[in-house]
Amino acid sequence: EEPDIKNPTRPKSSTIKIGGAILGIFLLLGGLVGARYLVQKQKVGEKRTQAQNEQVKTKEQNQTNTSQLDPNSILPDSPVSLFNNNQVDPKVYSEALAYDKNVWRSDIESEQAKKLVNQRVFERLLLYQEAKKQGWVITDEEKSAAEKRLFGENIHANLRLYPEFNRQIEAEAIKEKIRQELTSWRAGEYIRLRYTGVGSEAVRNKGQNPKTIAQTKINEIKNRLDRGEAFSSLRAELNNDSDLMDQNDGEEMLTFNYLTLDSSLFDDPDFNKKVLDLNVNEISKIFTMQLMDHETNKYIDYAFVIIKTTGGINGSYSSYKNWLDKSFSQTKYQ
Repeated sequence: EEPDIKNPTRPKSSTIKIGGAILGIFLLLGGLVGARYLVQKQKVGEKRTQAQNEQVKTKEQNQTNTSQLDPNSILPDSPVSLFNNNQVDPKVYSEALAYDKNVWRSDIESEQAKKLVNQRVFERLLLYQEAKKQGWVITDEEKSAAEKRLFGENIHANLRLYPEFNRQIEAEAIKEKIRQELTSWRAGEYIRLRYTGVGSEAVRNKGQNPKTIAQTKINEIKNRLDRGEAFSSLRAELNNDSDLMDQNDGEEMLTFNYLTLDSSLFDDPDFNKKVLDLNVNEISKIFTMQLMDHETNKYIDYAFVIIKTTGGINGSYSSYKNWLDKSFSQTKYQ
């Protein structure tokens, strides 16, 4: 292009316009890319914040639930003044209500909130009575473990200023000792294979029934366990089985897990009895069990289960609830 005669160092206006247009395009593209980056970053931030809020919400709900009894509980839902001929300090009720109001923002004027506090305090009286009867002295280590079970690792120091908080921790520690030393339980491992509510893509593509596949697989697993194969070797192999790898709604078809006092296997009282009927170091037959949806408290799916026990005791009570019911039935109060 010919130079501008009046100003040899200056390009023609057409060049300026073209250059300006190109520069404008680059700036526009840069702006769009930058804006897109910022939008994506904002969305990521929003998702992270949402996820964190959900975690906090879930944790708060779990923490609140640890201090609440089932509304269908048989425990009295009104304050008591006498417990087995011993005076009950009314302050424990007012402090429990104040704690719920300040920490959990509960509407303590509602009848439901009051009933739950009254039931919680009464359960605690039963726990204290059992601890005295057994001669238990709750150690700092046991309280620390109870605190982590109820509230996780990070506890705000101000919570410990509430008498109700410390009472809940001590009660949880006593409850754990009851479960460990007075109730029947089994430890070990289990394999659970769901056959309703799930079905791997491989199975669906073959047009096969998930229950048929699950029945074949669980029979094979049982035979191999009976021949002496370890759970760990089966875990590595079956976790890569294409017929079992898929999941629906976050619910896996195949589950390997350890059997503990908190296992979801014990949600079903009838199944709990089957577990307790097993001897230590015994491989169970193939059980069929129902799985509970904890949001609706309804049994929605079915699964095959094999259990291998490695420890446990036969206690005086079949479960903590069994202890609670019997203790309550032997208590006088007004």
